[in-house]
Amino acid sequence: AGGLHMTYSKTFYQPFLIRRSCNYCPYATCNRPSDLTLGDFWGWRDVVPEMNRDDKGLSLVLCHTEMGLHALEKARVESDVVPVSMASCMQPNLQRPTDADPMRDAFEVEYSCERFDDIYNRYFREHGMPWLKWCVKSWISRLKQYIESYANRDNNISQG
Repeated sequence: AGGLHMTYSKTFYQPFLIRRSCNYCPYATCNRPSDLTLGDFWGWRDVVPEMNRDDKGLSLVLCHTEMGLHALEKARVESDVVPVSMASCMQPNLQRPTDADPMRDAFEVEYSCERFDDIYNRYFREHGMPWLKWCVKSWISRLKQYIESYANRDNNISQG
């Protein structure tokens, strides 16, 4: 099971495996036509560190309309709700679509005519570069968010 889980994890997080529509998504913005937006709360450690005791992550609910706010109010009976600022929960896909990966076209061509094991070995295992690249980029992104949150916290304290 561990091998299958690792295969899934390594492939799931590759930017060249996302749908092409994600590269042009008109909803990759904070201004959405929906009542609510549901997602993962990436910056929770800096905003509400006392929550998420089981370390399984926190959900983010953005209310865009009065109807969305009403729906959230009704759901409070079964969940903990903590209001936070939009700046504290900002993440890339709330600002812009995901960039297209230059490896996507080559991957799709090869995937359409080769066995999965061969493709997997070439893209995910042979040199480990796509996976390593993602890990490093992810770590740098989290580090930047961490630094920015402390800079913002210090600015808010000094202005308070």
